[in-house]
Amino acid sequence: MSRQAITLNSLTSVTDGGHIIYLFEDYDRYIDNALSYITTAIEHNHHILFIEQADVYQTILEKLGSSSLADRLHLLRFPGRF
Repeated sequence: MSRQAITLNSLTSVTDGGHIIYLFEDYDRYIDNALSYITTAIEHNHHILFIEQADVYQTILEKLGSSSLADRLHLLRFPGRF
């Protein structure tokens, strides 16, 4: 797997309604990268439907809750059981 960084701008400037699927084998890197995408989306007032395991969602929610974006966490939706 390539470790080369891809700028988020190049991924999000293609379409306003696009989807990003991001897979990682390393849990910590996955959390960090998912957090990066979610933070950018929230900063742009995009709504996010986050479909993932509950423990991953909880970890990301805890990290976002301690950030400057805590007042906009209503933009992040988690369907719970699916």
